[in-house]
Amino acid sequence: MIDRNGGWQLVQDLTGTLRSRKPGAVLIAEEWADQSAFVRRSEEGGAGFDAVVDSGLREAIRAAMRQAALGQGATVELDSIARELVPKHGPGWRSVHHLENHDIVRVINDSGREPRIAGLADGVDARSWYAQSRSRGANGLLLTAPGIPMLFMGQEFLDDKFWSDRPDFYAPYVIWWVGLGAPRRPTNGGARASIRPG
Repeated sequence: MIDRNGGWQLVQDLTGTLRSRKPGAVLIAEEWADQSAFVRRSEEGGAGFDAVVDSGLREAIRAAMRQAALGQGATVELDSIARELVPKHGPGWRSVHHLENHDIVRVINDSGREPRIAGLADGVDARSWYAQSRSRGANGLLLTAPGIPMLFMGQEFLDDKFWSDRPDFYAPYVIWWVGLGAPRRPTNGGARASIRPG
């Protein structure tokens, strides 16, 4: 983290320079520690960014998706999603929300990696009607939440493969365009869940 290694002044100088060169550009930070400091103005001791990538809504929606994928009789807790819809950093647009990112869905699936949204929605068949329906609900929350929505590569196509920035080395992990026309069908793993506030 640059802010912990004597780089805070560098960050402030960077945002100040970018603002003077291109005042209309929106400056977005990816910082997980003290996010409020990154969206505070430089004159107030902050880093001077306009918005910051926020993982709160992602975690709440992914938790609800895990519960919904349990099928009939599952209870889906929505209170954490409701809490994350309240802006944290002033105006709502200052948060960049997402359901997937390059860190959590990379092809190297160690203990820190999670399934793609479609795979999380239906662990049996990520192309099923249930995967499509639940993914649509999750994406609807993302796109209508206060803030800036961010879709990750292939998320809009129900891509269930892990992601790689090395298509020459990980060729099987590119987006499966042919799969866009694949039929959607119910699977054994996807009976309807009851959705109730916790």
